[in-house]
Amino acid sequence: MGVSAVPEPSTYAAIFGALALGAVAVVRRRRTAVLAQN
Repeated sequence: MGVSAVPEPSTYAAIFGALALGAVAVVRRRRTAVLAQN
């Protein structure tokens, strides 16, 4: 009954999905800020 330190693939998928959504939000924010300045 040992606890494995390796997370399940679904955990990796959830983390990757959250990072991807965060990156999209940052890119959209930067684009709208750049467009607003011009």
